[in-house]
Amino acid sequence: MSNRRRRTAVVSIRLTPAEHDAVRAAAENAGIGVSSFARIATTKAAALRPEPAPKSRGDALARALAAYVGQVSAIGNNVNQIAHAANRGIPVDATALNACREALSRLRADVLAAAAKA
Repeated sequence: MSNRRRRTAVVSIRLTPAEHDAVRAAAENAGIGVSSFARIATTKAAALRPEPAPKSRGDALARALAAYVGQVSAIGNNVNQIAHAANRGIPVDATALNACREALSRLRADVLAAAAKA
């Protein structure tokens, strides 16, 4: 975005809880944040042509998958450390391997549950 188009002006509005819920739900359905949704709606009402908002907010499945990827990475680090120890002849702790397996199993269940809801 060029400096000429940088968004620096702030507009505040007050909404009833019901209005806020409706706006938040509409923004979520559009896959964007409340601020982007309000900016687009406001500029359209003012007969301006708003720039499209980036699709920065993922759905529940995308958020679950992002969390899953981060946790899988951490578990992968643990497995890698265990493998390095085993390759150096250090006895491998079966409890540590089982903890990694159980963590992966829980993560898999969480992602499948999120996918079922999507």
